[in-house]
Amino acid sequence: FVGNLPHSFANPDVERIFSCHGPFVELNVRYKPDGQSAGYAFLRFPTKEAAEAAIQGMNGFMAEGRRLAVRIAGRKEHPDPGFGGGRG
Repeated sequence: FVGNLPHSFANPDVERIFSCHGPFVELNVRYKPDGQSAGYAFLRFPTKEAAEAAIQGMNGFMAEGRRLAVRIAGRKEHPDPGFGGGRG
């Protein structure tokens, strides 16, 4: 997962800045309904080691004044286990 991407970025831009970390299997910049980048993308690497190397090298990288947040994509957890609460 790559977050905090500049809204001007498309797949070729992400590919360009990540290319020095080896090949990846899939790249998908997400877009809003109006066609503008949503500011995040998903990259899939061929191995866990390749993904970890990209995270190590790119997390915090500055792109057009924005500090990228790069991590393994996973389920977001809410700080309060009761979030979204029950009925009461």
